[in-house]
Amino acid sequence: MPETSEPTSVAAGELIDRLCDEFEAGWLEHRPVPLEGVVRSAPDAVRVCLFRELLAVEREYRTRDGRPVSETEALARFAALGAWAEGVVRDVFAARESGAAGPPPSAPDPFSELLTTRHAVRPERVGGYRVVRELGDGGMGIVYLVDDPLGHRQLAVKVMRPDRATDPISRKRFLSEARSASAVEHENVVPVYQVGLDGDAPYLVMPFLRGETLEGRLKRDPLPPLALVLRVGRDIALGLAAAHEKGLVHRDAKPANVWLEGDPASPDPVRQVVRAKVLDFGLARAADGAGNVSVTGSIVGTPGYMAPEQAAGRPVDGRADVFSLGAILYRMATGRAPFTGSTVTAVLTAVATHDPPPPVRVNPALPPALSALIVQLLEKDPGKRPASARDVADALTAIGKGPSAPARRRRRERWAVRGAALLAICGAVVIVRSRVGESRPAEPAPAAMTGTAPRVPNPAPPRPPRRPREPNPFARNRSTCGTTRAPRRGTTRAGCSAGTRSPP
Repeated sequence: MPETSEPTSVAAGELIDRLCDEFEAGWLEHRPVPLEGVVRSAPDAVRVCLFRELLAVEREYRTRDGRPVSETEALARFAALGAWAEGVVRDVFAARESGAAGPPPSAPDPFSELLTTRHAVRPERVGGYRVVRELGDGGMGIVYLVDDPLGHRQLAVKVMRPDRATDPISRKRFLSEARSASAVEHENVVPVYQVGLDGDAPYLVMPFLRGETLEGRLKRDPLPPLALVLRVGRDIALGLAAAHEKGLVHRDAKPANVWLEGDPASPDPVRQVVRAKVLDFGLARAADGAGNVSVTGSIVGTPGYMAPEQAAGRPVDGRADVFSLGAILYRMATGRAPFTGSTVTAVLTAVATHDPPPPVRVNPALPPALSALIVQLLEKDPGKRPASARDVADALTAIGKGPSAPARRRRRERWAVRGAALLAICGAVVIVRSRVGESRPAEPAPAAMTGTAPRVPNPAPPRPPRRPREPNPFARNRSTCGTTRAPRRGTTRAGCSAGTRSPP
């Protein structure tokens, strides 16, 4: 049976906050997930509080959509969770009716109004910046495009949602993102220029980057080109390495937290993604002197991309982010996530016990070296993974260039040796056959043995018959000067009197 007391640790509060954000995001995107599944997948220590929060969120959205749920319906629906759920349901509905958690159902619901109007009505200014338009929103904050009055440029401002700004845990996480991101200066990390307060809501000022998240890209193109996989993976590794060198562990590296700077609509693949940047350091924590982040007993992060030691609530270091990078690369290289399940618990179990098939088995077109690297990144034992994210970046760079120069030279030398050996064998065979041919007369091989018919000389073409020679009338009775036909066995004679032989 889950504990009925409220969780007191910051880690438990962060877990509840994250699960509520994800649950609410499903409603915002019109793909709500079953509330019961989220509660069953959560640790026992937070189920009661989580159920109370999720039930309140679902009631608000159902009321907004014109499908309010009654107390009787809720009691029947959630009875399968256990006897403890009945008390939570009655408390939530009683608080609502008494006004402790809001106005009575008959009165307008300001929270529902906020949800329906916050996209249409935007502030004119945030801090000293003029708001141009809304860029997007998430469970924690709303991002606006603003004009910089000093630099004549456009920036992005992330403002904490008003309904979250009063929650101390959410506020702490939001400001933690600001502190962590501002400590890292690297071209593969989205920087934070300024942190301020707009009324009671904190905000972050960041550069305005054109592009999309890696998650959005993979939804459009689940299997991107190999060159893009290597380049994006290298950029993520360099961004994480920069954070690690500042003593920070991200703890929530995933495709949704990678920004692909570029123009997704460009027909030129090179312009579609110029650079990948790591963002959202909301779960980042500073490591101790040994490089470890102590989060014992808590589970924070995204289940399908967190390392086994992180899923188990053990201390983590930069190698936990290396594992997350391996999960990102696996999805980019194969078109599917390495760890899946119908519930959070099922996914966490897969992370701890399941070894996904090697990427090259799923996508035979991958270089074997890339497949082997991803398998190493997803090792359950942190000691078997690459020691640092920078090592991963170097490995991806080497894979993109192909075999190294020494490797190519060794390969050429091997082929040269093999070629010389083959030529020597062929020469020996020719010499042996020639000597055998000299020692015995060559005999024509029978056609049945050689497989070819004996050669028959081509007959010479027939010569045309010689035309008979006509008699020369001038050859007779030549008694004057000239030559006469010689006798059959004589020679040609010249003279006037020697033209013919005299009769006997």
